[in-house]
Amino acid sequence: MKQPIYVLLLVCGVMLLHGGRAVAQEAAYTVKPGDTLKISVWKEPDLDGSVLVTPDGGFSFPLVGQIDAKGKSVTELQQIMLGRLKKYISDPVITVAVADIKGNKVYVLGQVAHAGEFIVNPRVDVLQALSMAGLMRESSPI
Repeated sequence: MKQPIYVLLLVCGVMLLHGGRAVAQEAAYTVKPGDTLKISVWKEPDLDGSVLVTPDGGFSFPLVGQIDAKGKSVTELQQIMLGRLKKYISDPVITVAVADIKGNKVYVLGQVAHAGEFIVNPRVDVLQALSMAGLMRESSPI
């Protein structure tokens, strides 16, 4: 019996979305190259802006310098920036948020209407990704 191609895609997609391992609980989102971060420092209008995480996973911010953000959570980035800003600002309050997710990519291949790369948010599951690609039904023999 021939297995439908989307079963293979489902198995591969689960491995892709979860890094090849079972995920018991949802982890914090980690920043990826291509993401845009919105950063602001309370009562410091000159330290308010958006930064693009570069392909090597880093970004630069005034008074903080270069930061390697790849694989770090927003909370980790806030702590790094807080430590560096304390040299210049007493008791800084920093907000870091992911403004645009462009680093989460999935690839859907096989018998779908639109195979290729899709940028998704971290909560998209395999069936949703397949739906985005436009599932095609197998033709049944007459």
